[in-house]
Amino acid sequence: MKKGLAFVFVIILLSALVVSAENSFSINQVFMKSVMKQGENLETAFKITNTGDEMEFSIEVAGMEKIVSVTENNFALKKDESKEIKLLFNSSGSEPGIYAGSLKINKGIEKEEIPIILELQTEQTLFAVNLDVSPEHKEIEKNGETSTGINLINLMDKRTHDVEIDYFILDINGKVVASEQSQINIGTKSAITKNIPLPENIEEGKYIFAVVIKSELTVSTSSYLFSVVKKKIKIPFDISEFLPAIIIVLLFAIMIVIFYIVYERNRLFSELRRQHKSELEFYSKGIEEHKKASLAKAKTLKEKEEIIEEFRDAKEKILQGIKKEQSNQRRELKKLKKEKNDKAIKGKLDEWRRDIYPKALKSAEISQKLKLKLGALKRAYSEGYITKESYEKGESRIERKIKRKSL
Repeated sequence: MKKGLAFVFVIILLSALVVSAENSFSINQVFMKSVMKQGENLETAFKITNTGDEMEFSIEVAGMEKIVSVTENNFALKKDESKEIKLLFNSSGSEPGIYAGSLKINKGIEKEEIPIILELQTEQTLFAVNLDVSPEHKEIEKNGETSTGINLINLMDKRTHDVEIDYFILDINGKVVASEQSQINIGTKSAITKNIPLPENIEEGKYIFAVVIKSELTVSTSSYLFSVVKKKIKIPFDISEFLPAIIIVLLFAIMIVIFYIVYERNRLFSELRRQHKSELEFYSKGIEEHKKASLAKAKTLKEKEEIIEEFRDAKEKILQGIKKEQSNQRRELKKLKKEKNDKAIKGKLDEWRRDIYPKALKSAEISQKLKLKLGALKRAYSEGYITKESYEKGESRIERKIKRKSL
């Protein structure tokens, strides 16, 4: 029982730590990316929902202050209240390229950072750029490298063009942490793969891989967000395929733990109920056996009637006494359960099994002679069901005692 409770306590503690680690507000965007033509302005929005206590929120833009602004920097939200915040992009005076930054959202000591990516292109673009990156390269170890497939399609003509390609790795504050450049000739379409080793001193966190294509005064762009981690957990299979099965197994495990706790909580009560039922059945049967033995020795009808009446009255009083003792036991067991003393409870179950009949017999208002006769049942239950031979031997001993008392 203690192991089961300890297991549940660990689960609850871990759950509490996970919950406490999460912010008491949510945002409907993981990151925000926009593509604009040079000189354009753009408006987009995101929503904040306060899931905790009412408090003031503050928002600031980092890394893109000259291009991005928000409609409200400070505001308060009540519990479960939401607010839509508009994000304004102004590209006036900015050169074509890729800009990166972040929104820093604060609620007291709680913080959340949303990466922002702006791809600013010339009014006309010669190439469409598509980046092909596998899921495993969206999360890279610190000593690893990016691996990106770059697909270029000529949107203007079928001629071959000299193209300058700039590759960047930016942090979410817009700082360039790695860059490379290449010159190639491209016709109607082309596909290349680019690997860039991560700097040795790169920190864990979110980064942007960016490509800028320059050709004949046109600029095309493309980018994606990835993470740098200390050590990547390698799974030899796609966990998403097994996610439903994992959820079912976890739910089943939780149900087993709950059933185990309930079972342990009620096991001793169930054991006591079975003991009580067995006691009533055994002593009722034992009294009936004594009655039959006495009736077999009766010589007249009147003696038989007296024996039947005497045993019926005695049986009723003794069984009532047993039920009363059993009721007291249940109350005492509840008290012991509150003290969580399982050892004491088990000791009590053995003690009660030995003592319940003697107490009931002693309190029953029946003749001393009958009490002595039924006394053979005193230890019978605690020692196991007694045989017919044991009854006969016990009865003989009782009769000898009765004779000695009457002399």
